[in-house]
Amino acid sequence: SFAMRTVEKLLFVSALLLASYGASAGSVGQQKILESVSAFSKNFPSSGSIAPKGDYGGIDCGVCLVVVDIVEQLAVIHSATIEQVLDKICTYFPSPFDSTCQNFVNTYGPMIIAGFAAQENSDDICNAIKICQTPDTDQCRLHPVHPSTPRARARTHAKADPQWKVRAASIFPKPPQETPWQWIMDLINRLAQKHEPVVDIARDMFSGGPHLRGSTWRGKDCNDLDAKVHPGAKHNPYKGSGADHDCNGIHGMAPDGIEWDQKLCKGSKQTGVVVMGDSAGAHFEIPPKYLTAAEIGPDTFKDLWAVVTDELDKPQRSGYTGYENDTVAIPVRSLYKYVRERNLCNHRDFQNIAVNGARSDAIEGLSMALGRNATGDHPLLMVVELIGNDVCTPSHDPNDMTLPADFYANLVNFTLSLDARVPPGSHLVAFGVVQGSLLYDTLGDRIHPIGVTYERVYNLLNCLGVNPCFMWLNSNATLRQMGDQRAAELNLMWPKVIADVTPKLKNIQGIQYYDFPA
Repeated sequence: SFAMRTVEKLLFVSALLLASYGASAGSVGQQKILESVSAFSKNFPSSGSIAPKGDYGGIDCGVCLVVVDIVEQLAVIHSATIEQVLDKICTYFPSPFDSTCQNFVNTYGPMIIAGFAAQENSDDICNAIKICQTPDTDQCRLHPVHPSTPRARARTHAKADPQWKVRAASIFPKPPQETPWQWIMDLINRLAQKHEPVVDIARDMFSGGPHLRGSTWRGKDCNDLDAKVHPGAKHNPYKGSGADHDCNGIHGMAPDGIEWDQKLCKGSKQTGVVVMGDSAGAHFEIPPKYLTAAEIGPDTFKDLWAVVTDELDKPQRSGYTGYENDTVAIPVRSLYKYVRERNLCNHRDFQNIAVNGARSDAIEGLSMALGRNATGDHPLLMVVELIGNDVCTPSHDPNDMTLPADFYANLVNFTLSLDARVPPGSHLVAFGVVQGSLLYDTLGDRIHPIGVTYERVYNLLNCLGVNPCFMWLNSNATLRQMGDQRAAELNLMWPKVIADVTPKLKNIQGIQYYDFPA
C-alpha cells in the first residue's frame, strides 16, 4: 500500500489534475471556490505547495504526458479515433471540471491529433506544445526513443503532416504561463494550508459535513451549533435532558429517570483514537478507475469533488481511523473499529490528523489541529507515524534528509507539547521509518498502468525534478542504500526520546514504540 501510494503521488495526481480537472482558471464557479477556501485559510501561514515546480516543465509536463497517454489508450481500447476521444472525454467530468477539460482540448487538441497522425508518442507531443521542455535523452523520456516492441497506435482522421512540429512551434512559441488546470493546483494548495474542518460552526474541531476535513476525518458532530457537544465529550452540559452530548448515538432517559448514556457508558473507560502523521495514516489513494482506460466512462469521475476536497485521501479506509469498507471482499480493519467494537460508547470518537508529505519538523504543528479538551474530554489512544518523508527528500538533495539530532529534537518538542494538551490517562504509540528500498525492489521492473516500467517513471520524475521520494524511488542503488541507512539512524532516536521525555509527562500515561514491519 505504501509503495503504490507514494510513487503515484505525483504522476497519478498529475493524471487526475488534467484528465479529470480541466477548466478555465477564469471561470466564475472556479473563482468562487478559490475565494471561499482562500477566505478560510488566509490568516494561516503557508505550508508550501503540494509539489515543487520542478525542471523542464515539472509537474505540468508530468500531467501532459500521462493524459496524452490515457487519450491514446482510450482510442485503442474503444477502437475510436483520437478526434472521437477528445470530443467525448470532457462529458465524463462533473462541473466545474468539465470546462477545464474542454479548455485543454480546445487549446491543445489540434496539435495532439497532428502528433498522433505522425505516429509520435506523448513525449514528442508534449514537448511540441511546450508544456514539456525535456532534453532528448532516455532518462528524460517516459517512452524509449526506439521501443523494442511495437505497440498498438491510435487512429486519427488527420493525414500525417511532416511539418507538424514546425506548426506547433509557431502556435506555441514558448511554455504557457499558466496551464488550464492551474486553478485545481491552487485549490489543493489552499486546502493544504490548514488541517481543521472548513465547515465547523461551533469551532470545536468537529463538523457535520463529510469532506473538507469533516466527518470522514473526525467523528461526525451531532450538533455543530454547540461547542459543548462533540465526539469524546466527557460530561453532559445539559444534565437530565438525555442529550447525546458525545455524539455516540446514545441518548434519552431510561424508565428509572437516569440518562441512558450514564447507565451504559459510565465507568466503561471511553477512549478516543487519533492518528497524526503522513500519507500512510491519511490513506492516500487515487481511485484506480481514474487511470485505467478500460474503466473510464460516464460515471467514472462522479465522485471527483469528494476526492479533491479530501486531499486525494481516504481517511475513512485508513488502518487507524477507517470505518468504511472498500468492498465486501476488502473489509476495513482499523484501530478505531477495534476500539469501537470493544466498547460501543466510543462510537464516532476518532480523529485523523495525517497529512500527505508530513515530516517530523511539521508534526508538532499538525498536532495543534487535535480537537480535545484536557479536562472536559475522555483520554486518547494516539498514534504517530512518520514512515518515510524525513528520508524521501523531494528536493532531490541527499543532504536534505532529516538529521538524527533534528529528528530527536522534533519528536521531543512534539511529545511534550502534546502532553500539555491531552486528557490524563492518554497513551501514545509510535511507528518507525520504513526501509524504503523495498519500493524500488518490488516495483522497479513492473509495468506501470500507463504502459512503461516503474523505473522509467522514476527516472522521468528525477529528470523533471518532482520525484516525491528521490532517495528510494530511484534506480541508483547507492542512493537507496543511503536512504535505508538514514531510516535506521532515525529509528534509533525513538527509544532515546521515550527515555528522556517519560519523566516529564503528566497526561500521557505511556509511550510504546514499534519498528515499521519488515
